[in-house]
Amino acid sequence: MAAGTLALWVAGAIRLQAVRRAGYAVPGLVRPPRGAVALGVAAGAGSFLFAMLNVAVLYVIYRGNIPPRPDLEKVLGLEGIPFAVAALLVSFGAPFAEEFFFRGAIFGPFLEARQLKRAFLVSGLLFAIAHFYMPMFAHYLVSGMAFAWVYAETGTLWAPIAAHATLNCTATLMLVASRLMGWRMPGT
Repeated sequence: MAAGTLALWVAGAIRLQAVRRAGYAVPGLVRPPRGAVALGVAAGAGSFLFAMLNVAVLYVIYRGNIPPRPDLEKVLGLEGIPFAVAALLVSFGAPFAEEFFFRGAIFGPFLEARQLKRAFLVSGLLFAIAHFYMPMFAHYLVSGMAFAWVYAETGTLWAPIAAHATLNCTATLMLVASRLMGWRMPGT
């Protein structure tokens, strides 16, 4: 997680420097207008519901044997980190870093250049590819595009950060509940 988050921050900073040199305004963490964070939370809840629909479809397609994700602790650099710390990083750190990169550094300049179709597509595709799990590609693509829409509607990164954090917090809570009950979530 630390390495992945750091890489996103560095890539985002490089991209934002290029955006500045091209003469575009730098998208930022401006104060959210009234209702922006609530819209983000609603989008995050909708994204979670879409993820559950995606899992249900996968469960049928794979007859209950959904391919496991890559070992996330290794991929995210979370090996040896207490679960509670990892859960906080995934729930709040990742949404901040990923939204800064995917919506702020990637989506923002396209949006400002009025290239909306390209903005939604590139941002959503990169977001989906970056999550390393093809069975859930549709979920990540739709979520990335939904988070981009929330940013376009509100003009602040706080709204897609709220959406992403809502999704990740809900998924993390489900993972914790599944571990406490002794059952394995599909794809984990």
